[in-house]
Amino acid sequence: MLALLLALAARRLLSHSRPHFTSWQSLIEYGIALAAAFILTWPQARLALPWLVMMACLFPLILHGYLMVAIVATASLSGLAFNVFAGTAASVCVSQFVVTMFAGSLAILLSEVLRIHQVATRKAQLNQRRFNAIAHVTHISHRKEYETHLKYQALHDPLTGLANRRYMLQSIAESINLFHTTQQQFVVLFCDLDFFKYINDVHGHEFGDKCLREIALRLRAQLDANDFAARFGSDEFVVLVNASLADAMAKAQALLQALSAPLAIDDIVVKISVSIGIARMRANHHNPSDLMHDANAAMYQAKERGRNRIEIFDALLNDISTRRAQLDAALHFALERNEFSILYQPSAAIGASKH
Repeated sequence: MLALLLALAARRLLSHSRPHFTSWQSLIEYGIALAAAFILTWPQARLALPWLVMMACLFPLILHGYLMVAIVATASLSGLAFNVFAGTAASVCVSQFVVTMFAGSLAILLSEVLRIHQVATRKAQLNQRRFNAIAHVTHISHRKEYETHLKYQALHDPLTGLANRRYMLQSIAESINLFHTTQQQFVVLFCDLDFFKYINDVHGHEFGDKCLREIALRLRAQLDANDFAARFGSDEFVVLVNASLADAMAKAQALLQALSAPLAIDDIVVKISVSIGIARMRANHHNPSDLMHDANAAMYQAKERGRNRIEIFDALLNDISTRRAQLDAALHFALERNEFSILYQPSAAIGASKH
């Protein structure tokens, strides 16, 4: 029986699930062990010192109930045998044996109660740590989702869901850097809806917003996975095409047909034409504004030539347009400053008609 109890105690000691206690908990266990040793050996004073030494040496093992049972049983049987050989009366031997077993059992009970409390406390601490870790991860997840939502709102148009002006300029800047390092070609399509203000004035801005959402859906349907589209202004859309000029021209033709098809919204059918300007990346483009200036100039060339058409940026025509715009501005300033004078004014007499 003693060997079996010792084997069970050793098995518990080698178990991976064995709890680890703090220093003050170990001291309490040690005190219970010393008290149990004193109670076990008080009937036999001559055995007290050897038992105390054994208890101190086996202190790491005393923290397990099975070994405590073995120690109590061994001490009780040893005390009974010593009393019998010493000639002590049988009644005294039996009473001392009963008292020793009761005291030892009480010490074991106290030790196991403390152990249960320690294990429960340890489990509660581990559960609290797990809860705190889960709560921390959940908090970080919610914060990341909120930051992602804010970033999406900052870079996208709330009406159409397309990228906004800021996002497009960032993408063009990245493409320009890529062009200067790898010569990766790309083209910008600047699409402006013709007479869209008239739609808003006649049918209202809510109807105009529905038209813009439908235009955005048609725009997406014509794009490839590598293309990037944005709502650049109120009725302006920009498409970044990572392809050659010929491929971009074909895509612009498809956009022109798709966007110019009649729109049926709320039982009202309208036809919105679009003017598209095309500008490809060149070596003298160093920032997005340079490229957007050329695409915008090509779009205005399309409007001047009749609208609902596509124009590729031409530097010569752009110079003519620039001089015309400068002349128009100069005429307005001259009119405001009264700088015009009459050099020749013909006079005409309108007589009565002859019958």
